[in-house]
Order: sequence, then structure tokens, then C-alpha cells
Amino acid sequence: MISLALTICSLIRDRLTSDLTLFRRVANGILFGSTASLLMFMPGELLEGFRFDLRIVPLAVVGLISGPVGAVTAALVASAVRIWLGGAGVFIGVTGIILASLVAALGATLVARGHRSVLSVLVFSLVNAAVALIILALLPPNIRAHLVDQYAHYLLLGLNFLGTAISTFYVRVDTIRRENARLNELHRQIVSALPDALNVKDLSGRFLIANNATAQLMGARSTSEMIGKTDFDYYSREDATVFLSDEQQFIANPKPTSLEQQFERAGETVWLHTIKAPYFDDDGQLRGIVSHTADVSAQKLLQAELESTRVLLQTATNEMADGLAMFDGDGRLVMWNRHYLSIFPYVDERTCRGRTLGELLTAGVLSGDINPG
Repeated sequence: MISLALTICSLIRDRLTSDLTLFRRVANGILFGSTASLLMFMPGELLEGFRFDLRIVPLAVVGLISGPVGAVTAALVASAVRIWLGGAGVFIGVTGIILASLVAALGATLVARGHRSVLSVLVFSLVNAAVALIILALLPPNIRAHLVDQYAHYLLLGLNFLGTAISTFYVRVDTIRRENARLNELHRQIVSALPDALNVKDLSGRFLIANNATAQLMGARSTSEMIGKTDFDYYSREDATVFLSDEQQFIANPKPTSLEQQFERAGETVWLHTIKAPYFDDDGQLRGIVSHTADVSAQKLLQAELESTRVLLQTATNEMADGLAMFDGDGRLVMWNRHYLSIFPYVDERTCRGRTLGELLTAGVLSGDINPG
């Protein structure tokens, strides 16, 4: 019953994207309080005529999940059922429930302060198991003495400690799993939102992870389709072979590197700027290649157009019959044509750049090429 309650709680929380609200904390308290109530109807016989149950386990563990609100709610549900059942042990039963809820409050405090170590789990379990001993101390002397003579108090302590420890470890592992899943989802959303292609390949070139931009670049229908495939499934054999060769060179010397790659698609040349980084496992073994790729075809085209314009402008200015020059805001020479430079034969392409007109004329006077008179 305890395992079932923990499983139901875990499944429900997996489907919740936000933090626990007041309503959800109360709902968890009702769930674990009902679990404790059902355990009252399923007692085990420790000794002949002495029955016990593990109701204090879910009543304490709920504090780790839903805090004080869940603990109080569970205690109210379990207390109401215990009072309804009646009998001579009502006072002792309700006392045990209250003590378990106090242990739940302790668990909530530990969680709030970030104490999730194995030692914290064991201490919490031991404190909750001690509740069983307190209940034992409240029993009539003759019954208590009989249980002690039969060493039943050790068994009672052990069963409650074991039940609490297993449940607490389950909550701890489940919380860590959920936090990791939340981080993984956050990372997935960040990677998917990147405008550039980001992917991870194994050492054989098979895709392990790919974002939407990678799928669009490769011409794949979806990212899931790409998993396990290689560049040979999307590029020509010639281009894929070149890409594989680049990857093998990287594997031989796995250090972050940047390179440009190109391939033909639909009669057009596509240029890629790729940054590759190694992916190591926890043991430091190389397991794959992380690639960040940007399509720089538009930039390459613009660069080519600018270079063509520069050459055209340079050719046009050099063919002019008159000298042409451009000076910056400080009056220093930054551009000239061939005919302008011929006016100052005593300087060359290297020595004229950055000079003012006055400096050019002064250099001519000093060299004797210009008569100051």
C-alpha cells in the first residue's frame, strides 16, 4: 500500500509542470492519510494477540513531498479513521499519528534546507522508527514487559525503520530523477530554440542528438528521424566522405576546432562554419563529437559581391586619366589610384598610406624631387 501511494504520487507529479499548490499539497495529504488508514485495516500479528501496522511510515514520508500542509492533512485523515474504529487503543493510536506528523514536519525542514544525503535519510528513518518505541512505552506495563521479553520491540523498531528508509530513499531518488528530467527538458528546449544547427555524433558518425535547425539543414523530416543515421544518408557520397574525414581527423586530436565546409545542393553551393568540441564520459573517455554549425552561404555570397565591387572600383579608379585620392577625417591618405601615386614618384604603396598631403610634399622636398622655390 505504501509503494502504491508513492507510485501514484510520482505519476501525478510527473504530469505537473508547476510547483505544488496548496490544493495539491492537501490532495497528497489525503492520499497518504488514506494509505495510513488502509494499513490500520491490514495489521500484522507480531505476537499472539498483539497486532501492529506501519501507519507511521506514510504519515512521516508525506512531509518530504508536501511539507507541513500535507503532514497535517494526512494526520487529520488518519486520526479521524482511528477514532472511528474505536477500541481501547484509541489514545495510543492517535498519539502515534501525532508523533509521526511531527516527524513529517522534521522531514519537511530537512528538504527545505537541502539535506538529501544518505545520512539524512537514515537519521530521518531512525527518528520515525523511534515513534514505535514511544508507543510501546505507552502500552500497559504487563503487555510492554511481554513484548520486551520476546524482543518484539527490536522487531517493531526494525520494521518501521526499514519501511521508512525504503520509502524515503524512493522519494529521494524520485526527486532527483524529476529534477534531472526538468533540467534535461530545459536543455532540450534551449537546444531546439537555437537558430544554428547543434548535434552530437558518436565516434562512427551516427547522430545521437540533433536540434530542429540540424534537421532543416540536413533536409530531414524530423530530429527523431536522424537518430542513428549518418551524413551519408543526407549528403552525396563525395561530400559525406569529406565530412567523415574531417571528423576522423578531429577524433585523432580531440580539441575544440573551427572549420569551414561546403557542399552542393540543388545546384547551389552551401557554405558551413562548424565548431567541433569533444564529448567525454564520466571516465574521461571520448564518446562523441559535439558540432555547432551555421549556414554562412549568405555571408559568403555577400563577401564575394563586396570583393567583386572592390575589384571593379579599383579597376575603374586606376583607369582614370586623372589622379584620385581619398583622405580620412584627420587628413591622412586612405585610398588612391595609380595616376595619383605617379604625382609622387618618391613614395610607394607602403610608404604613402596614412600620410597627409603636407607630409607627401615635405618628403618630395627632402628627396629633391620637388623644388621648393
